[in-house]
Amino acid sequence: MATASVRYASAQSPISGLRCIVCRASEFVGTDEALTCDVCGQEYPVLGGVPIMFENVSVKQANAIDDVTARQLLAAFDLPVDPVSLLRIRSLMRKEVRFGGSLIQVESQQFLHRVRSSGHEVGSEPERDNGIPSARDLASIPAYRWTKSYMPCRMKAGHTILANMRLENCGPVPLHRSGEGRVTVAVRWQHRDGSVAEAPDERTPLPIDLQPGQALTVAVRVIPPSRPGSYRLNLTLVQEQIRWLDAGAHTMTVSVLSEVPEPVPAGWVVMPKAPASYDVDHDKGCVMLIDWLQRHAPTRPRVLEVGGNAVPMLSRLGTGFGPNLINLDVDLLGLQVGRMVARERGTPVHHLCADAFNLPFALGYFDAIVIFASLHHFADPAALLASLRLKLRPGGFIGLFCEPVGHVWPGAVTPAFLEELERGINEQSFSLQEYALMFRQAELAPAEVLVDLNSLKARLIHEPADEAP
Repeated sequence: MATASVRYASAQSPISGLRCIVCRASEFVGTDEALTCDVCGQEYPVLGGVPIMFENVSVKQANAIDDVTARQLLAAFDLPVDPVSLLRIRSLMRKEVRFGGSLIQVESQQFLHRVRSSGHEVGSEPERDNGIPSARDLASIPAYRWTKSYMPCRMKAGHTILANMRLENCGPVPLHRSGEGRVTVAVRWQHRDGSVAEAPDERTPLPIDLQPGQALTVAVRVIPPSRPGSYRLNLTLVQEQIRWLDAGAHTMTVSVLSEVPEPVPAGWVVMPKAPASYDVDHDKGCVMLIDWLQRHAPTRPRVLEVGGNAVPMLSRLGTGFGPNLINLDVDLLGLQVGRMVARERGTPVHHLCADAFNLPFALGYFDAIVIFASLHHFADPAALLASLRLKLRPGGFIGLFCEPVGHVWPGAVTPAFLEELERGINEQSFSLQEYALMFRQAELAPAEVLVDLNSLKARLIHEPADEAP
């Protein structure tokens, strides 16, 4: 397989294997400020030594940070607090990148918030807009659509379940979670002939106000009829005390049975205890990753980590696995700080800002692609896995680690979860059956799965649809 060729006008280290996302050429001319495709001329900015491999981005001036915040940030990552490092970190924060997509833009601006959330004092959190909302336009009819369904086609009679549904506000007014005209998800059951089936009138609230153009995943509560049979399930929004919003309803056929398959897929190992902490869980995931690489990858594997931010798990592998380790994220500031950390510690990890759905690498390039607690931040995890699968060599694997398991009831979300949603971060959590569905949709087979009660770890390999059982 051809290796990318980069001619540099200065002493900057290239990332092996890079491809232009426009023409897929592997020849670049580079400087400290930009990479330019030698074939089509597409230019990619380079900030803080991190290439930004997006087709349409703009670099703008950002607000400078003060000396105290700069010192706190360096200390949070055990970097030397000296004049050179202070100048560098303040210089990095004077520029920001504007992306086209709103979800990517939100994710790209969470670095300082996440550092604070991990227990470090870094500057002060900007004040949120908690102003009084304007009067509601109850005359305007909201519009919505269901963009992703995880609702099972088989349910146990009379047994309450939660199932994820992806909801998008495609109308002119917000979908409000409370107050006059609040919006809920209603469940209605019908017999196959269209007559109403007897079942509880179950309503699921929204966890946040959903603004026009926004989307989120809602864990919908469903109670099927108590009598087994074939039914039609209708999921619709209701503007309470005002109107039913049937125009965007989701309708499907459901088999209501006396018994349904076990919630744990065959071959998956589920431990009875949750991880002692976030860090302990990631430590265990890293040990598993090292074991999988030793057993299923070459001695010097090409490994991509998606969503590693400033401290990717690949940095724990040591020099024995280098030098083809790449950390990909959209949080440019986190990547730049991560590059400073890698250089300080001598860690052989390259940092790259790029879209996980449009990786700047050839098909079949990687021996392994790993994701630690980041898959659930993508709006369509199955689509992401299917896209990443194309970049695996034959026999390669995707490693998922520390992914949350279980549904989050919208009427009782934790303050931390609610804050993430209100910041625009795509928080969601899935059941084991929903993960299994994702894997099938992505044509990936779970070779090994370990679930520490609420944390999933899985090694996935390619399984073509026509060969699946």
